[in-house]
Amino acid sequence: MLTIPLSLYEPSSGKCYKNVMNSLNGFFELQNLDDENKCYCDQCGEKTATQHNIPQYKLISVIVHKDFVSFGHYYVYIKNIEKRKWHCFDDECVTEATWDDVKKTFGSSSSSDQSEFQINGVAYLLFYKRMDQSFQ
Repeated sequence: MLTIPLSLYEPSSGKCYKNVMNSLNGFFELQNLDDENKCYCDQCGEKTATQHNIPQYKLISVIVHKDFVSFGHYYVYIKNIEKRKWHCFDDECVTEATWDDVKKTFGSSSSSDQSEFQINGVAYLLFYKRMDQSFQ
């Protein structure tokens, strides 16, 4: 399992991220490895300037927290990668879901209306699967 530390502000670049998706994109942005940060190459035996390939990740599950007045409730969206379909697991009820259903739990940087979160719930924990061949 990989924990990705996301920030809303990146001091080294001065970038300010407005939402989780922007922060994720910033985290996986290509970086030039040059000068003192050169990468050691096993093939040629020298340090060389490079950019590392960015592994591809796909969202496969979202745990959602729905807050009520006196208690909370959790449910989960899980994607069947082979069939490319989302499903909602809510207690003993499993229903087919859409990507739009999942996106509604992410919120919006332009929306200040919290009532939408009470209806749909808020994404609490996101799970990604690394899709490149080299990961085991």
